[in-house]
Amino acid sequence: MGKVAQLHYKLRRKRPNFIFLFADDQKANTIAAHGNQHIRTPNLDQLVERGFSFRNNYCAGSFSGAVCVASRAMLMTGKQWLNLPKKNRSSNWGDAKLLPSYLTQQGGYRSHIIGKWHNGEATLKRAFSEGSSVYLGGMANHADFKVQNFAGGKLSGKSPAGGF
Repeated sequence: MGKVAQLHYKLRRKRPNFIFLFADDQKANTIAAHGNQHIRTPNLDQLVERGFSFRNNYCAGSFSGAVCVASRAMLMTGKQWLNLPKKNRSSNWGDAKLLPSYLTQQGGYRSHIIGKWHNGEATLKRAFSEGSSVYLGGMANHADFKVQNFAGGKLSGKSPAGGF
């Protein structure tokens, strides 16, 4: 029994961590590690050097003025945005398996969200097991907005984000 537990511990330690940084309107050529000599991005550069960076990403359009909504829906479901349910596309992804919850269930990972989620509360709860400083709004005043924490399947009360 002790050897099985030790083997399980060793295998668990070798699993990689995954961090998806999904930035709205961030072009690849605005990161120094991707070749921009005029912009300093030391933290992003370090992540690129130590990890994996997707360089050829494209948005295939949107069902509203917010391209971020469609981009998140496609990333999370693996479906093209036109193949999502027709009603309330931004917050209704049908029965699609969602990437973070799939990793959580299949690989024993925790899925944690930080930041803007412009896709509705129901999809947030389906996709992630926890979160902090979650902004459920959309287009708004970017210097004065409220965020919530997400734990135990519930969102906390809203509190000021604190600006930049």
